[in-house]
Amino acid sequence: MNAPARRNLGFFLLFVALALLLTYPLVLHVGSALRGTDLNGLGDPLLNTWILAWNDHKLAHLDFSGFFDGNIFHPQLRTILYSEHLLPLALMALPIYLLTGNPILAYNLIFLLGFALSGFGMFCLARHLTKSPAASVASGIIYAFSPFMMSHTYQIQVVSAWGIPFAFLSLHKFFEENRLKPLLLFALFYIIQSLSNGYYALYLTVFAALWILFQTIVQKKYPDPRFWAKIFLFGALAAAVTGPFYYLYARVHSEMGFIRGMDFYAGLKSYIAAPMINRLYGRLLARFIRPEGELFPGLVAAVLGALGILALVRARKGRIAGLDGIPRLAFFVRRAVNYLILATSVVVISIMGEGGLTIKIGGKSILTAHNIRRPLNLLLILFLVRAALDLAFRFSRGRPARQEERNLQVYAGILLLAVLFTFGPNGPYKYLYDHVPGFQAVRVASRFDVFVMFALAVLAAFGLRTLIARLRPAGKRVIATLACLAIGAEYLCIPVPFHVAPGKDMFPDVYKWLASIPKPVVLAELPFPPYDQGSASIEAARMYFSTLHWKRLVNGYSGWFPPLYTEVCRRSAQLPLDQLIKDFRTLGVDYVLFHFDELRERDWPDLSDRLLSLGDDIKLARQFGYDYVFEVLPKPPDPVQEPSLAVLKKIPRTGWTASASVGDDRAKLAIDGSRETRWDSGPQNPGDTFEIDLGKPTVSSCVSLIFGPSGLDFPRGYRLEVSSDKLHWTEAARAEQTIVPILRFAKPKELALNIFYPRRETRYIRVTNLGTDHKFYWSIYEAEIYE
Repeated sequence: MNAPARRNLGFFLLFVALALLLTYPLVLHVGSALRGTDLNGLGDPLLNTWILAWNDHKLAHLDFSGFFDGNIFHPQLRTILYSEHLLPLALMALPIYLLTGNPILAYNLIFLLGFALSGFGMFCLARHLTKSPAASVASGIIYAFSPFMMSHTYQIQVVSAWGIPFAFLSLHKFFEENRLKPLLLFALFYIIQSLSNGYYALYLTVFAALWILFQTIVQKKYPDPRFWAKIFLFGALAAAVTGPFYYLYARVHSEMGFIRGMDFYAGLKSYIAAPMINRLYGRLLARFIRPEGELFPGLVAAVLGALGILALVRARKGRIAGLDGIPRLAFFVRRAVNYLILATSVVVISIMGEGGLTIKIGGKSILTAHNIRRPLNLLLILFLVRAALDLAFRFSRGRPARQEERNLQVYAGILLLAVLFTFGPNGPYKYLYDHVPGFQAVRVASRFDVFVMFALAVLAAFGLRTLIARLRPAGKRVIATLACLAIGAEYLCIPVPFHVAPGKDMFPDVYKWLASIPKPVVLAELPFPPYDQGSASIEAARMYFSTLHWKRLVNGYSGWFPPLYTEVCRRSAQLPLDQLIKDFRTLGVDYVLFHFDELRERDWPDLSDRLLSLGDDIKLARQFGYDYVFEVLPKPPDPVQEPSLAVLKKIPRTGWTASASVGDDRAKLAIDGSRETRWDSGPQNPGDTFEIDLGKPTVSSCVSLIFGPSGLDFPRGYRLEVSSDKLHWTEAARAEQTIVPILRFAKPKELALNIFYPRRETRYIRVTNLGTDHKFYWSIYEAEIYE
């Protein structure tokens, strides 16, 4: 091994040691512990352990059929794609899984490697840019162990951010050397990072594209056809590898109506919020925490980053300071415009981040700004004035910018833009969400902070290099070491809370019994979590236990929950048990596993009586302590089938009007012919009504209320009435509990409540809600009526 390779190995081992230290005490329980405080609080770590285990289980058996059809949320397919598929990380974990069969050990080693490689990747990039190993170590610590990263120690895909610095390092080398090898390395790291984390795939695509565009312009590469041929080669390689995955995700999103809102985003105060486990700042800054908003970069990192930006400002001043023939007044005016641009930018950022800016002196407001339009217009005018000054007085005659200055420019720009993107709907991120494919599938804009810390780490390396530039070698090492220690002290979160999960030899006996069943079976585990509180992570523990038997589960836990699963949870809580068993039979469930110890003890007798009353539907197969396994007995299908809409004639909407007791101004959206708009009741209450005037007496026999895009938004009970004069109403159909055929929920875009009634002539049709639901609305995207 040559000297550079030995040095690189030494620095990599340094970041391995830091990963072990800063995630302590994981190193003591690397084969059994996961981030969390108890087994039912290990949601995402257990989910990702299961995903890696599923991938490695399929790879180990060379079984590529149904590769993404994880054994959860039966009968849904491609359930792995409800979250990150983690395939590159699974490939890295495969040797560990094959050698040990321990999914937690495989997860933890890749988890720790994510920290180490992220730090080492940033070290390599910063060293390439600054030529200062000491400053580059600090840069790696800032990127890999920031409060943002430490607040996501429960998500392996977030801390595995090493593809980003390695991709940018390859880009730098490609533009410097114009060789094919760095471009191929860029393609490799881009693909690995994109397939490891869907958020980072989108973010990296945006910033890498902007970086390439910037370098193409400043280096005047645009007329070179060979340059564009190489860029096309990268695009073809990246598309060929990632395209099939994006297609599958897009297909799942389209079929399932899977669109997320911008649920989590940052504010300015998020940048002074550190995770509660942070030893130095956790309690002090806890009041500023918002979900997914622990973005404090640390004081040392911020100061070093500011020094890096100051180096850029000085370099730019130096380039124009020596220009001759320019009036002194022009220099003064240009500087004044720059200060105005800076001040206006502060106002814009304040409005985006906190909704406004108010400056008070002596208790009186001297400046108040809440409307972003005027500051943005002013900012545009100031930039135009600055451009006009540069053009009129030829400030561009200064010496050309050096590559180092360009690097500082581009990373300062990335820093600013990434901060603005973290503001979600209040910043430019809304444009990406509205217009760029893929962004509607992610909901956490504040994760753009990975690029905030990425750019800050680069700038901090320049800042630390500037700080120690005039020192002797010994002094450089001392100051750099102190800076690294100070950064580490600010980021310290040990002991990180980890909880020991049972190994396979300690799994409950019921799962060992299931593993002994050679044939494929479908299992439902009860009790289900409360449907109106989101899925409890108890389901993640059941998924982890399924790594022993790999039987298909109705249960599941993921980044998104299909309507069928949520409806099963609702029915288990609100409908009689015999209806739930009937639904299980329809879904092909073979066994129902009741965990009596997860129920309140006072509920045991009632459940036992109900189970005994179902002797024709289920029978006890096995008992393991508090775990009771019941076999679902086969029965012929219910002879009463809902009529098919295909044999009915749809009535044209000509002359229709709609009204509602709640949200009357939106009622027309239910008959506007678009499934992109809807009427909704808000939280459901008995007595909410929706009414349609057909305009003239019309013969009808069915009302279809389409709620598909919102898979649980149907009335919990209903009464349908008809009238010819709107004075006298006749009840035509009624259901105290709405029961939509369960299999319909497997295709949620087609979901509809079809209300059939005796064929009759009527003009007015009114549906009244008889049920209550404070989480899910009653929504109607389209109302259709059939003869």
